Amino acid sequence: MNWLKLSIKAGELDVTDIEAAMEALGAQAISYEDAGDQPLLEPGAGETPLWNETIVTGLFSAEHGHQALIDDLIRDWPGNSVPDYEIEVLEDRDWTLAWADHAKPLCFADKLWILPGETDMDLAPEAITVRIPPGLAFGTGSHPTTALCLNWLAQRVQPGMRVVDYGSGSGILAVAAARLGAKSVLAVDNDPQALVATWDNARANDVAGRIQAVAPDNCPAMQADLVIANILANPLIELAPRILALLAPRGELALTGVLEDQSERVTKAYADQLMDIRIERREDWVLIRGRKVVT
Repeated sequence: MNWLKLSIKAGELDVTDIEAAMEALGAQAISYEDAGDQPLLEPGAGETPLWNETIVTGLFSAEHGHQALIDDLIRDWPGNSVPDYEIEVLEDRDWTLAWADHAKPLCFADKLWILPGETDMDLAPEAITVRIPPGLAFGTGSHPTTALCLNWLAQRVQPGMRVVDYGSGSGILAVAAARLGAKSVLAVDNDPQALVATWDNARANDVAGRIQAVAPDNCPAMQADLVIANILANPLIELAPRILALLAPRGELALTGVLEDQSERVTKAYADQLMDIRIERREDWVLIRGRKVVT
């Protein structure tokens, strides 16, 4: 089935009004994107960041009809003027194959392999794999911060360890820790959809029995051997007491989602409870690691 893509430049309009209008027209999916070139690296907690020039895009079934969609947009748009819009036809394609072309096998610390779908590779018997099922929301490990985390986990996780993945997203780090032999992994995220995705991806990799996915307010008191948090600089600073409370004395902590020029501020928020602090770099991003002091 083909699709119609309706893109509206928000300008001075409220993006929530545009979203509501698209929903009324029968949009199957709605997303926001940047109309210029403005990076948004530090949204506040609970915020939905927007660009100065935002485009709202709606995806419609082609059965709606190109001209019918235009007519409905003009007829039903609130007010007297129709916003700046574009409509294009998107041809249907095999998205599973397209995804497989994009996702490539990646190896970390010479033993942890992130494999897309049913990729068939001749791996060493001791190789540890995490499979990314097509159709599930799951990071591929290609982003510098995710790669830094996976490499750190592959070097640190030992069988029987307790691990916390704070800000777990779709769960690639939590699943990797469990596949590496962690006895238990606590995946923490404030997005309910992320918790569902973590559970789905854990099941797909046969480690659901060792992963608990919870919201921050439901986080149990524990002392983990390893804690990893791939979020952003400002949330890492705000959450420092909560993250450190989950780490056992002499336990190891890794923090990323941090740009190089933000590393000093983040390190300062944790420095009084960490020793042996080190910084690893990949492109413009850093991972800050250290061991919790014994008090």
